[in-house]
Amino acid sequence: TAPISPQDREDTLPGATRPSYPNAERTSRPSQPAFEDPVDRAIDWADRLAYRGDTASAIAEYKRLIAALKPNSDPRLSTLYASIGVQYRKSGDIANALTAFEETLALDPKDDVAQKGTYEIHRERQDWDSLSQTVRRLLHSTSDTHERADLLDKLADIWLNQANDPRRAISVIEERLAVTPNDIPTLERLIEAYDRDGDSWARIAQREKLASVLESFPVQKSLVLVESASITLHQLN
Repeated sequence: TAPISPQDREDTLPGATRPSYPNAERTSRPSQPAFEDPVDRAIDWADRLAYRGDTASAIAEYKRLIAALKPNSDPRLSTLYASIGVQYRKSGDIANALTAFEETLALDPKDDVAQKGTYEIHRERQDWDSLSQTVRRLLHSTSDTHERADLLDKLADIWLNQANDPRRAISVIEERLAVTPNDIPTLERLIEAYDRDGDSWARIAQREKLASVLESFPVQKSLVLVESASITLHQLN
C-alpha cells in the first residue's frame, strides 16, 4: 500500500480502518500490478484517472463499476463508493459525495476514507447533530475500551469546543466516565463543561467528586477544595 500523507493520518478517527489499495487519496502510486480479474483492472484504471486529476472520467468509471457490481453485492463496493465520494468532493458536488460516503459506511462502518470525508463535510457545514451521528456510528461498531474512550473524547470535544453546547458535552462526558470511572482528566473536563454551563451547585459537586479521587495528590486536592469553597461563598453572597 502506498504511504499515507501526514494530513490523512492526523484526521483519522480513532478505531477507523483504512481501505486496502486501490484508493485515490494516496500520495503516490505503486508500480503497475498484474491483474487477472478484469474488474480489478478496471478499478485500477479508475484509480489512475483519479490520481492524474481527471475527476470527471474517474467519476464516470467508478459509476460504471458500481452499477455493474451492485447487483451481486460485491465486497469491493465499499471502497468504490469511498473513492467516488472523494472525487465528487473534489469536483464540489458535496451532496453526492456525502451520499457516496454514507453508502460506504452502510457497508463498512470503519472505512477510514468515508469516515474522514463525512466528518469533514458535517464539520464544514457546522451540522453538529450529523457530525455526532458519524462518530457514534463508529462508536457502536467497536467494543474496544480504548477506542470507545477516544471516540467519546472526540464527541465531547465536538459539543464543548465546536458546537459550544456544554449540556450535550456533559451528557457525553458522563458517558465517558462510565467507560473509565474516576478518570481524572475526564473529571476535570466535566468540571470545565459545568463551569461553562453555569450551574453553580453542579460546579461545586463535581469539584468535590474530583477531590475524592485525588487522595494521592494532596496539593491538587487542596486546590480543588479551595475552588469549591470559593464558589460556595459566592453563592451565599
